[in-house]
Amino acid sequence: MKRIIITSLIGITTLITTALTLPLLSQESYIQTSNSQTEKLDSSETEKLEQLIKTGLQQTEQYQSQEAIETLQEALAIAKKIKNRENEVLANFFLGLNYDRIGKPQEALNFYNEALMIFREVSERSVVATTLNSIGGVYNSIGQPQKALEYYQQALPIWQEVGDRSGEARTLNNIGVVYDKIGKPQKALEYYQQALPIVREVNNRSGEARTLNNIGEVYRKIGKPQKALEYYQQALPILREVEDRSGVATILNNIGAVYTDIGQPQKALEYYQQALPILREVEDRSGVATILNNIGAVYTDIGQPQKAL
Repeated sequence: MKRIIITSLIGITTLITTALTLPLLSQESYIQTSNSQTEKLDSSETEKLEQLIKTGLQQTEQYQSQEAIETLQEALAIAKKIKNRENEVLANFFLGLNYDRIGKPQEALNFYNEALMIFREVSERSVVATTLNSIGGVYNSIGQPQKALEYYQQALPIWQEVGDRSGEARTLNNIGVVYDKIGKPQKALEYYQQALPIVREVNNRSGEARTLNNIGEVYRKIGKPQKALEYYQQALPILREVEDRSGVATILNNIGAVYTDIGQPQKALEYYQQALPILREVEDRSGVATILNNIGAVYTDIGQPQKAL
């Protein structure tokens, strides 16, 4: 289960379009320029831009990243030509997202930074924070945790300033993930524990489960297995409630690992064997391999190596 909490695509799109429309149109210089240009614009070009953006976002939502990139690149060129800032920034942001998805971080950073410049230009704080958080995610994925922290730490006070509790919790979790990755579990725990009451406050059940899992992972790493179990056991029914099958399998595996750590192999097997059919059901081949390896290790440890084969 991924530990980084990510805003839904629809949520990001709504946030950006709502935030940009009024700030951009409220600027007198923009209105004057827009009015003079509108008369000259070929209406078919404007309609084409709107359709390209719509198609590009649909492709993004369906994880058709290569197709989305082609569509949004075409949209970006038109948006720049007719000076349509709202669609220019949308194209930049979602090009960044799609390039990140296909494993091209430098291209992702280039487009995110273009979007960030426009968001800052119109002083729209919420989408500045969203973009900073996305840039931090790219740096984290390419093994530059300090750069990731730099961007997350810029996003955090903005979320707090604008009162976006969901954004605040998301970034707190992301900071915790980075600290966990760089071997500072106590710092990670500090941020996860700040995020937990917030995700509960906003009734983000999936986010609550992920945060509980993150806390459990830290406790396991620092040698507190009972505390780890406590948090994993809290996460498990929530993941079942929200029907996150992959998440359920992850927690079952984590619980099994704790029981292995504390010398209770039969309990470990019980949880591993619950996780295995779920991972097969969701076609997680890597997860299946991990669980089979864990089950084999337990059978070897208890002197039944023939069952490990």
